[in-house]
Formats: sequence, C-alpha cells, structure tokens
Amino acid sequence: MGMAIGLGVGMTPTMGVQMAIAIPIAAIARQSKISAAIGCWLSNPVTLIPLYSATYTLGALVMGRALSPPDGFVETLTNWRLILSDILLPCWVGGLIAAIPVGIAGYWLTIQAVVAYRLKIRQRRLARMHRWKWDDDEGWKRVNREAD
Repeated sequence: MGMAIGLGVGMTPTMGVQMAIAIPIAAIARQSKISAAIGCWLSNPVTLIPLYSATYTLGALVMGRALSPPDGFVETLTNWRLILSDILLPCWVGGLIAAIPVGIAGYWLTIQAVVAYRLKIRQRRLARMHRWKWDDDEGWKRVNREAD
C-alpha cells in the first residue's frame, strides 16, 4: 500500500517535495514508508514533461478548459493567481484523477512482484534442504530430496 501512496503523490504537481508528502501519509496510514518514497520516483526530471502534460490535459478536459495555453501566456507566468487557476489547478485535478488508477495498478504489480519473489526464495530454500532418515546401522543420515 505504501507504493500506491507514493505513486499517487508522484502524480501530483509537487515535484521536489513529493517524498516529504508521501512518507508522512504512509506513516499515518501505517504503511511502508520506503515503498512510498520509491513510488514517488515515478515523476523525475526525465518523466516530468510527459507526466505533467498528461495530467494537465486530463485536468483541462475534466474542467472543460482549452488544451492550448491560455491567452497571454507570458503574462500568466508573472501573475500568481493566473498560474494557480490556469496551469496548476488543471494539473492538480488531472493528477488526482490519474493517481487512482496508477495507485491501484502499482499496488497490484507490487503485490505480484513480492509474492513471486517470496515463492522463488522459498523454492531455493527447499532445494537446499536435506531430509533426515533413521538408519539402524548408521543412525540419522542426511538424504537428498531427489532420493525420496
């Protein structure tokens, strides 16, 4: 569940403070803080542009806004109110909507990977184990599993 929290926070436009947000949420929810921190790595400088453009597009579509930059884009960048309403608000809406399926998929994939890893480790341990048999002449003897 920590991975789902980290992926969900990773979808929001909070680059730079995502781990600082995800770790306390995971701690409050009593989930893995390490997994939450790793999940935040979904958004990084390499994935920043495609991720945030997708969340902006999703948010703008849901809010009924145009997908093109607002008129007077340069003026928008100098006015905080316009930055919040025209750019960040659609990013937040799109990020929160996208966080749900991404978190669910990340949770499912993480569970599958952990179960597969644990089964692999269990098989390795069983393969190394020996069985013990009592022999009247020699006492207890180790016997390879293949011999049974």
